[in-house]
Amino acid sequence: EDGLTWANQEMRRLDEIAEQTRRRADEAERVLRKARLVSKVLARWSRLAGPLRELERTFYDEKLHAETLRERIAAPWKRIEAFMRETPDDPTSQATMLAFAGWARRLAWDHAEGIEMMRKAAATDPEVPFGAFMEALALSSLYVQEQRLPYTNSGPIGLLHGAMPRESNLMRAMRERIGMLLETAQRAPVWGQQGADEFVCVIDAMRSTQAELHERAEKELTDSLGVPELAAFTSGLLLARAKVRFRLDRFTEALEDVQEVIETRPVHYDARLTRASILLALGIQARAQGTDPRELLQKSLQEYDWCADARPSDLAVPVARGSALMELGDAQEVRGLDPRKAYQESVEASNAVVAGAPVLLQGHLNRASALWRLGTAEQARGIDGRARFTKAIADCDAAIADHPDWSMAFDLRGTCRVSLGTAEQPRGTDPMPGLEQAIADFDQALALAQGDPSALANRSNAVSRVGRLTAARGGDPRVWFEKAIADLDQAIERFPRFLEGLDARGGNWQLLGDAEALRGIDPRPRYERALADHAAVLKIAPDRATARLECASARLRIAEAEMLRGIDPRPSYEAAIEGYTKTLEVNPEWANAWASRGSARFRLGQAEATQGIDARGRYESGIADYEEALKRNPGFLEVRLNRGAARIVLAQVQLDAGEDPRPTLEAALADFAEALKAGPNAQLHNNAANAWLCLAR
Repeated sequence: EDGLTWANQEMRRLDEIAEQTRRRADEAERVLRKARLVSKVLARWSRLAGPLRELERTFYDEKLHAETLRERIAAPWKRIEAFMRETPDDPTSQATMLAFAGWARRLAWDHAEGIEMMRKAAATDPEVPFGAFMEALALSSLYVQEQRLPYTNSGPIGLLHGAMPRESNLMRAMRERIGMLLETAQRAPVWGQQGADEFVCVIDAMRSTQAELHERAEKELTDSLGVPELAAFTSGLLLARAKVRFRLDRFTEALEDVQEVIETRPVHYDARLTRASILLALGIQARAQGTDPRELLQKSLQEYDWCADARPSDLAVPVARGSALMELGDAQEVRGLDPRKAYQESVEASNAVVAGAPVLLQGHLNRASALWRLGTAEQARGIDGRARFTKAIADCDAAIADHPDWSMAFDLRGTCRVSLGTAEQPRGTDPMPGLEQAIADFDQALALAQGDPSALANRSNAVSRVGRLTAARGGDPRVWFEKAIADLDQAIERFPRFLEGLDARGGNWQLLGDAEALRGIDPRPRYERALADHAAVLKIAPDRATARLECASARLRIAEAEMLRGIDPRPSYEAAIEGYTKTLEVNPEWANAWASRGSARFRLGQAEATQGIDARGRYESGIADYEEALKRNPGFLEVRLNRGAARIVLAQVQLDAGEDPRPTLEAALADFAEALKAGPNAQLHNNAANAWLCLAR
């Protein structure tokens, strides 16, 4: 009896299993029948790529008038209507058709009706996922357009990504709705005969993009672009991938993606703005790699100008345009060109941002950075830049008040304080308090962002200036120059291609050598280190004129050290002159290069004179170079001092030769008188006294 009972139980269990298997088979057959219906609709949908592309092109042209819009969409929409009419009446086919036709309706400038069709699709057959899927895709497209690329800044080693612009309430609501729709779509069983896998990659990509999982999102978007049924959504997927690749610093690939989008959507605002941002990033990257970024930056500015004309109210455009203009000015500056026009335009762009959104941090920081650059360029050309630096510090103060945890604001304020102190020193103001405040700012920036190469380089500059000020006051500056070099060593160790850092370290090696020379120590090892740093920059960036100028200056110092030690300095002087000449061949308007070559020629003449060689030609060519420098920068007081000193030496040669030196001496006195207008200067008074003495003789 127990055995019979057990057998009956087993039979009933097997019957239940058989029934469950039959029901599952029936369910699978039912789902398969529906899947076949869905696949037929998808096959017909995939043949509508041409009309959909035309609708897409029209949809993203914001400047079309209503009448032109109706004309443009009439022909492609007829094809969509034919697709809708020819779809079978069963709920599954209708649900699939409504979902995809809703997307087309959205492209035909009726977003609300398109979304309504997608929701009707979900109600017509809840087992078909495409109603929820297409609504999620439509909202994701809007979300991606609203999800702007992060504000970017030029760092010493390339692009610095700022924080992403904050998510608006609308974007948050869209993100939450997208998440709900994607869950609904994934639970639905009827995706077509190919199954859900090919569509799930899009769902995963949308989720990864919103979560900023960039590596994963890039792979999932790439997989999605290979799905034939998603061909109609190629442009949107490419734009999403371009933004993800931008965040991964894969700028060239990102540009290829967005170029393909613009071929389909030539007047799509978000695509054009994205292309502008990528071109700016490529320009910053080119600058960091030592290549000329100007062409990329000009193209970027053209795109920003198009965006500003298309949508004047979008403040993200002048923010980014101001950054591009600063980059362009920097590229001009290092090539010996005048960058002031680019910097002034950057200030004006930032003024528009601050006027439109006074609380926007990036507007204040961009303006501060542009004002600092403009003031620095004016100072280099004999124009008072203090008002620029003061305004820049005020902008940094406003930014720090709102965001005391942003290291970039402290870094920039410290830089402005250094420049303001340097500009005030010739006017009798003690720059030391400002330098101490600047160093405190850099310390705070480094506390917030440890190892930041920009803050290290800028602190090095402030410390170096303290060293120069200490030397001017009769103290020993060497410890300060060594501290400056130590900061730059840290930055360069992290980023060996840090061009500005290498140039700055070379400058500090020169200053340290100068300080040692005054104390009877052979400075040549320091000058050789300086030459090596500047030569390393030229190896990376051969067209970097500032580095070529500094290489020549290092050779000039080596020549002077050789002369003091009884070593023939003429080969070193000639090498320096050759370096300055090459610089002038590329940048004939660069006053600094003319002035430096003038000094090298004059000193070579002095070296030849000690060996009994007639040096008059050297002196005259040096004076001629000084005159060329003053033509380009009449306020270059140091050049007036040097030209006056050279004229005294030339006058002595004329006197020894029995010629009348008085015109030359009177010209020298005129140089000194002009230079003395800037304020008392012991060296100027001494040189003027020598000129009077020579004149009396």
